[in-house]
Amino acid sequence: MKKLSTLLTIGLILSSVGSFAQTYCASVYQQSIFEYIYQVNFSTISNPSGNSGYSDFTGLDTTDVKLNLTYTLSVGVLKFPSNLSTTHVVAWFDWNQDFDFDDPDETYYLGTTIPTASLSLDITVPETAVLGETRMRISVNRGSQPEPCYVPVLQT
Repeated sequence: MKKLSTLLTIGLILSSVGSFAQTYCASVYQQSIFEYIYQVNFSTISNPSGNSGYSDFTGLDTTDVKLNLTYTLSVGVLKFPSNLSTTHVVAWFDWNQDFDFDDPDETYYLGTTIPTASLSLDITVPETAVLGETRMRISVNRGSQPEPCYVPVLQT
């Protein structure tokens, strides 16, 4: 079994705080008043969150997943005040545990939303995934697709 720990973006600010000896890059977004992640579901993880501007759940939420099995990732995005701009939702899994999200099979684009919505995507754990703790990062960005280590330009 493979153990996943979540690094969840709330208010679009990510950090790499956790129990890993190495660190992950940070990602920053300063306009969480416009949109933020309010819920993440993946395997047994069901994590509600609020508009705190930053959240790191690596120490709280973990789940066991198996190689070659498919799990649904669902990310709820709340938008204020019925913001008409397009919000992009992306998740990353560091399957090879090399402390980055640069490998081709680690990026999962869930899509875009204009109103408040929940976007879902089926994710198959690769057969080549390294067993042990694996970081999951989720981010949303208004106007363009976020990067895992990214400080976005604000869109109005």
